[in-house]
Amino acid sequence: MYTPELAEESQELIWALKRQYGAAYIIAVFPFLRYRRQDHPEKQYEINRLRMIIDRLAHVGTDEMIVVTPHSDQMAKNCAQYGIKFNAIDPSNFFAETVKTYLPGGVNDNSHVYAPDLGSVPRAIALANLLNLSVLFNVKRRDLNNETDIIQLTPEKINEIVIRLQEKYNFSKINYAYPKSIKEKIIIMVEDEVASGDTANSTGRLLKQYGATQLFFLATHAVLTPDWRNKLFFQNHFDKIIMTNSINRDYEKRTGGYIYDISLSLSLAKAIYQSIESHFEQNL
Repeated sequence: MYTPELAEESQELIWALKRQYGAAYIIAVFPFLRYRRQDHPEKQYEINRLRMIIDRLAHVGTDEMIVVTPHSDQMAKNCAQYGIKFNAIDPSNFFAETVKTYLPGGVNDNSHVYAPDLGSVPRAIALANLLNLSVLFNVKRRDLNNETDIIQLTPEKINEIVIRLQEKYNFSKINYAYPKSIKEKIIIMVEDEVASGDTANSTGRLLKQYGATQLFFLATHAVLTPDWRNKLFFQNHFDKIIMTNSINRDYEKRTGGYIYDISLSLSLAKAIYQSIESHFEQNL
C-alpha cells in the first residue's frame, strides 16, 4: 500500500470481502503501509494519517494486519486501539546473512552496527544480536523542511542516553558514535526506509569522513522519491546498499546491481500461515 490508489483499492477490496461477500476473518498483508511515518499524536499541527488509515481499515473490516518493519511502535498501538491484531515482520535475519557474504573475513570486533538516530536503535540492536556486534548511535533532529542534522550533546547527556538505551533494550553493547569509534572500522548502517536518499548520503559522507573503512547501508523500504538516484549515489559513499522488495522496484528504479534485493516472500508466507493457524486454534 505505497500509493493513494493502492490504499483506496485495498479498502474497497476488504469492504467487499467482509461486508458484501461475508468473509469471516480478514488478514491484510501490507509489506509497506502508507502514512507509516505520520505517527506522532503529540504533533497537533500535523494530521495523524497513520491513525486515520488504521481507523479506516478497521471500519471496512480488517481483523488482522501483517506489516514489515513498522516505523515505530505507534502502529501497533493504533491497531490495538481499533481492535486489529497486529504482526510485524523483522527482516534482520536476512540482512545479517546477506552482509556476511560481503565480508569474507567474517564479522568481528572491527565491525559495528550504526543507528543514525534514536528511532533506528531497535532495528540496529536486532541486527547486532544476530551478528554479535556492538551498536553505535547518533541523535538527530528533523526540521520542518524535512532536513536532518546531528544534535551536539554534552558528555553527561550522552551518558544518560546510553544508560537509558541499555536498560530499555536490555543490551549493554551500545555506545555513542564518536569519530574515534568509527575510524578504521566496518560500519553497517540500518534504516527503515529510503525516500529521497539525501539523508542517507549525508550520513554516509560523515561516516567516511570519520574514517570508516567499509560502509554498508541496509534499508527495508525502497520508497525512492523523484531524483533519488542523484542524491543517494552522489560520490557513492557506500560499498554496498541492500534493500528488501517490500516495495517493488520496477525498471525505472533499477540500478544495474548497485542495490542488492532481498526477497521477503518466505517471511510473509510464514507469517500468513501462522496467523491462519492461530485463528483456527482460537476458534475450535
